[in-house]
Amino acid sequence: MRLIVITAVLSIFAAPALAAQGEVCSSAPASVSTPTPLNNDVVFKCKSAGEASIPDLYAKGWRVVSVFHEIAPVKGSPMPHAQWTAVIEKP
Repeated sequence: MRLIVITAVLSIFAAPALAAQGEVCSSAPASVSTPTPLNNDVVFKCKSAGEASIPDLYAKGWRVVSVFHEIAPVKGSPMPHAQWTAVIEKP
């Protein structure tokens, strides 16, 4: 019985240590007619990781989970713009 209690208590404290941190990052919007190609020079703006390219994110210890192209409205512009969006996590 004591072993079960000890295991339960340890698992409660170990769970937060195993949780990863994740966030969504976006590149600067570009015209839909001339979208920016995805390459190592594209800079993403992230809340926690700051402004960084994909190689920079890996150097800071982040891992890119997904990258996709999306169309987004831009304040003050009648035309939508395209931007790259990345989902990143830090294990």
